[in-house]
Amino acid sequence: MSEHDDAGEALEREFEDVLATLHAFTPAPPPADLEERIAMTLKKDAAPAAPQVVAALPGVSLRCTFCHDGLPREEASFCAGCLAPHHDDCFGRHGRCAAPGCGEVRLVRPRAADQRLSRRRPRALLAAASVLVAGLVGAAAARIAWEPVPVAAPPFDPVRAFEEYKRLDQEAMAAFRALVMAERAGNAPLAQVKRAEAHAKWTRAIDILNRILDDHREPHGTVNPAYEGYEEEMGRVAQVLVDLEKRAQGGPAQERDPLVRARERLAAGDLAGARTDLDRALALDPMRVEAYVLRAEVSARSDDLRAALDDLHRAIELDPGRTDVLLLRSRLRFDLGDLDGSLADAERALVLDPLEAGANLQRARVRLARGEREAARADLERALQLAPRVGAAWSLLGWVRLGAGEADGARANADRAIDLAPDDVVPWLVRARASEALGDLRQAAADLERALMHPEPAEALARRAQAWLALGDVDAARADAAAALELDARNVTARGILREFGPLPR
Repeated sequence: MSEHDDAGEALEREFEDVLATLHAFTPAPPPADLEERIAMTLKKDAAPAAPQVVAALPGVSLRCTFCHDGLPREEASFCAGCLAPHHDDCFGRHGRCAAPGCGEVRLVRPRAADQRLSRRRPRALLAAASVLVAGLVGAAAARIAWEPVPVAAPPFDPVRAFEEYKRLDQEAMAAFRALVMAERAGNAPLAQVKRAEAHAKWTRAIDILNRILDDHREPHGTVNPAYEGYEEEMGRVAQVLVDLEKRAQGGPAQERDPLVRARERLAAGDLAGARTDLDRALALDPMRVEAYVLRAEVSARSDDLRAALDDLHRAIELDPGRTDVLLLRSRLRFDLGDLDGSLADAERALVLDPLEAGANLQRARVRLARGEREAARADLERALQLAPRVGAAWSLLGWVRLGAGEADGARANADRAIDLAPDDVVPWLVRARASEALGDLRQAAADLERALMHPEPAEALARRAQAWLALGDVDAARADAAAALELDARNVTARGILREFGPLPR
């Protein structure tokens, strides 16, 4: 036997000893393809292996910790603290690890095995043993080949983050509405799925708002004023999450609709309580048009006209076909002196419903204030054809006829208005002016006295100021508006007149 044959037999005995030792310490059998892998390794003569990455592991299924969508193995990156998998852009939007309780801000991505670790081996037996150990020990060898290298997290963009928040909020609200419908239909499994979906999305939305606020918090702990609205948004979403938890326990099923409670409190004059209920109703469903309309009424009665206008803007944005809401906004704009905006809303309401008497009446008010008396008269006559028992329309028609020199007709219109609305100030003023024009000064004095006996004298003066404007007497309107503000500094009508036309010249 040659020396070469002796060396070959010794090599085979050494290989069998290694294999026997590994079998003794490892209960699992060798992989089925072990011989094929050894043959391939021997064939390559320990040439450097192709780089492998962590995502190449067979049998591993990944989901992004932030968005919970499927994550292709070759695109996975991992939190440097807990190794939770993320999409790169999800980690960037969130600004930190989305795993509960982690908060790590560094992201890592696996790299290929360093070729320096795969240096050439002089003996084929050592290469084969290396493959065998990797197959039996598995994960331990994999950690060496898949050593991660740091990857810088993308910079946090608050604008993109807030866009992501809005998307999540809208999706969560859609899931919430589906939850309510499923509950009404008695579909408990679907309700449970939609509740979980809404909860998950709103939870992620709060995380985004927290991240934005953390980036814009002052050293003493307060939030930059430009971002205070984000805190209000976070409070709204937090309240919704609380309500979802109660709903899961069966609590809100018996709870009364806060919108119903708000109507009751508004009727009782409890403006603060009504506002609280309306805020809650809108936190539960920001798409409820009626809640915005009622909150606008609460704000208007609290003399916060700008807040009322904002709520009406939102209501019309959600439901552009509501003529009643358009008329409310038209009246509010009229009180604020925005005649163009008021006219636009009245005309838009008439396009939606040409038979709406209130829209004709409102457009007549605006046209009178703009000095367009003939157009106003046509609107008033149309309104009275549609709704002959509206006292305000008869009063305004009386003003128009006074301006046209029709004192008898104006007086008749005032009589009709007084019959329909005796507590209104305007028809008494119309009849007083008509009586004066007809030479009946005693009746004129009695009617003026009756007008100023209104339970709210400031309001009576303010309405008379509006009447002077309709007749084109700006100085008389200014005088009455100023007198009204002396009695009630919060009178909206008087403030609007003086803002538009200024005080009386001294």
